[in-house]
Amino acid sequence: MNKNRIFFANFFIYVVATILLFIPLFIFKNSYFLILGKLFTFRLDIISIVITISILILIVILDIIVAPKLKSTRGNIDKFNRYLSIDSIPTIFILIFSFFVALCEEIIFRGYLIALLFLILPTIISVNFTGTLIILLLSILFALLHLYQGVFNVIMIFLISIALFVILVISKTIWYPIIFHFILDFIQLAFILPYQKRIIDGKKEQI
Repeated sequence: MNKNRIFFANFFIYVVATILLFIPLFIFKNSYFLILGKLFTFRLDIISIVITISILILIVILDIIVAPKLKSTRGNIDKFNRYLSIDSIPTIFILIFSFFVALCEEIIFRGYLIALLFLILPTIISVNFTGTLIILLLSILFALLHLYQGVFNVIMIFLISIALFVILVISKTIWYPIIFHFILDFIQLAFILPYQKRIIDGKKEQI
C-alpha cells in the first residue's frame, strides 16, 4: 500500500488541478475565455470518431507487439515497479484517475495554451503559419514532458499529440482529444503495463 502513495497523491493533484482549471471558464467572459468556451461545446463528428478509434487501435497494437521488445520499455517497467503496484489498485480508481489526467492535460495543452498562443502569435508571425507552429510547439512540449518514458514513447507521444490537434481542428471541440486521452491512459494503466510487465518478467526468468 505504501508503494501506491505516489499514485493516490497524483490522483488528488489531478482532481484539484482540474477543478481549478474549470473555475475561470465560469467566471471570466473576455475574448480568451470565449475561445476556450467554444472548444468545450460538443459536436458529433464521424471523421473524428473514426480517426480516434483507428489511432487507439494502432497504439495498442504497437504497445503489445513492439514496445515489450525495446530496452526503454524494460527500463520503464522497472521504474514503474519501484514506485507503483498497479495490480493492487482497484480498477475503478485507475478509471477515475485516467479521466482526470486526460481532462487536466487536455485543458492545459489543447485548451488554455492553444487559445493563448492563438491570441499572441498572430501579432508576431504570419497568420498563415500560426496554426502549424502552435501544433508543433505544443506537441514538442507535450512530448518532452514525457522524456522519463524513453525515446520510443516520446516519439509516439509527439505523433499522438499532433493527431489530437488534427482531431481538435476537424471536430472544433476538445472533447474528442479528452476521450481519446482518457481511453488510452486507462487501457495502458489497467491492461498494457501489467501485460508488458508479465512479458518482461517472463523473459527475465528464462535468462
